Amino acid sequence: MRRYDADGGIPTLDMALSEFMNTEDLKKLGALTGEKLPTRKLDLAQVIIRHLEGERLRALWQGLDQIDRAAVAEVVHSSSTQFPAYRFRAKYGQDPKWGSADEYRCGRNPSALCFFFYRDRIMPDDLQARLKAFVPPPAETKVQFLERLPSAYDRPFERWNEKKKEREHGTEPIPLTVRESERSAQRELLSILRLIDAGKVTVSEKTRRASAASVETITAVLEGGDYYPFVPPQNKWRDENAGPMRAFAWPLLIQAGGLAQLFGSKLHLTKPGRKALAEPAAHTLKTLWEKWTDTALFDELSRIERIYEGFRKGELRCIVLSRIGNFAIDLPDADLLIQVSGAFGSRQEEAQRLGRVLRPKADGRAARFFTLVSRDTREEEFAHHRKLFLTEQGYSYQVHIAEELRPEVTSKSSQNS
Repeated sequence: MRRYDADGGIPTLDMALSEFMNTEDLKKLGALTGEKLPTRKLDLAQVIIRHLEGERLRALWQGLDQIDRAAVAEVVHSSSTQFPAYRFRAKYGQDPKWGSADEYRCGRNPSALCFFFYRDRIMPDDLQARLKAFVPPPAETKVQFLERLPSAYDRPFERWNEKKKEREHGTEPIPLTVRESERSAQRELLSILRLIDAGKVTVSEKTRRASAASVETITAVLEGGDYYPFVPPQNKWRDENAGPMRAFAWPLLIQAGGLAQLFGSKLHLTKPGRKALAEPAAHTLKTLWEKWTDTALFDELSRIERIYEGFRKGELRCIVLSRIGNFAIDLPDADLLIQVSGAFGSRQEEAQRLGRVLRPKADGRAARFFTLVSRDTREEEFAHHRKLFLTEQGYSYQVHIAEELRPEVTSKSSQNS
């Protein structure tokens, strides 16, 4: 049986090697044993199994440095067998050493730590039980308290240095801003209600979100402006501008609290809204929050789920997904997937996306998986890595050149140019 995910854990080391690793990865990991390696996959797996037998396992763990031993201990003495990457980084301030990789994270050469973790950095159950006999519990988590916030936060970064051809790690100072909003929120609430009463807040009938012009109008009455000033994006593919927050949220909160309703394209105060103009704002804010937590009017996740439900019922024949489609989406009747772009040469992502259409169909129809690749780009190399994965899992694939599939389109385009 070939496996594509390890959501339920990995029972044995033998399964981790035989079902969750390919021959190329086994060779890389086996090279760390120092033994002469065979060529067959099953024989390669046996080399690694022998390397982790008896006292060799203890010696291997003792050979790790302090941070890597901590990574093993965190999982050995946990109820889960998956390495907690974010929690580990928060506790120790760094990541363990998984091995070296190139600029695009392809072709990683594993470190000795990879003897303990496999698919999705999961430790096999039997290996965890054996390690528990001698691996001591990890250090307790300690929280550092500060009397006063610093003026800046040293944010860790990781980036590729093109000149040095290496990946750099470090920290960069990020200024911290403290905003005391308890009193300003009370004054802002009254200001927003007055704007609505003056007919200056326009919202969408479908989303109930304020228009861009209304967001600017609201921003102008906020004390100190919004949390982040608007910065025109420098790159349309990587826009890190946070955008409006308070100006975006106020109209939604006021609608959810029943202080305003939509008539035409503008918000108008309701009776409770007019009453709120004369009442203590602190009491109104408390009521707004209580009603916001119970409202389903602005549930974005429910809106997305309705789209999925429409696809399952056949009301929608096609949906476009971002990378969120890699995880936890149940579309059992989907039989055609077209991949426009992928995360470099990620085999894990390829398996996740393939799994979206692999489920057996009630009428027995086959599923098809297409990947669009631009010629003479780095994408060709990444696609090659993904194709190797499909081949190793027993799938067949074909490569088609667009011009060969639709020659009439090419000729018409040439005549019109």
